[in-house]
Amino acid sequence: MHIVMDDSARTIDYEIMLSYRMSAFVGVIMYWADTDFKYSASYMAEQVMIQTNQNLNYIEFKNR
Repeated sequence: MHIVMDDSARTIDYEIMLSYRMSAFVGVIMYWADTDFKYSASYMAEQVMIQTNQNLNYIEFKNR
């Protein structure tokens, strides 16, 4: 199965997208556990939803 976001977008492979998102989700849960659940479940759910729905238009990597 493939998903096309819009006419100008490249085709997205559904299996790869699902794997990517699930890995990110599991990573967030592991981070939450590693930080001794310092945030509430509702806050974490809100943050996951924001991250999931956020469009990344620009990223810049800098040397530290």
